Amino acid sequence: MIEQPILVPVVGKNQLYRLEKKFQIWLPVTGRWLIVEAGSVFDGASIPWILRPVLGSPFDPNYMAPAFVHDMLCHSAVVSRSVADKEFAELLKVNSPESAKVSFPFWIGVRIGALCGVGCPTKEEIARNQKVVRLL
Repeated sequence: MIEQPILVPVVGKNQLYRLEKKFQIWLPVTGRWLIVEAGSVFDGASIPWILRPVLGSPFDPNYMAPAFVHDMLCHSAVVSRSVADKEFAELLKVNSPESAKVSFPFWIGVRIGALCGVGCPTKEEIARNQKVVRLL
């Protein structure tokens, strides 16, 4: 399993977590390091409620790190959405046997989400996240 981000609940915000310490991970598609500073906020993997009995919690370790990376890439716009989606699929494959089994369906899901505008950050979100997310 790849290194998991250390997240703590944000008080008063249901299903919202804050990165406790700096997180870094090698991105297999871009061949670069992703660095995310402590304090970044994450709301878990975007698993529709109807699929959670089958796929599990948005904070399941099988999906959490790949979903965290995907969100940080998308919400900072340091790469295109399609590259972020590819990184997500590749990280699912290497994270665990369980996540590898669902990497293609999840990738299809994030591509459909991209086409529908799901998870598109505002200009303010991008500006805020570009201060704490970078590629090396």
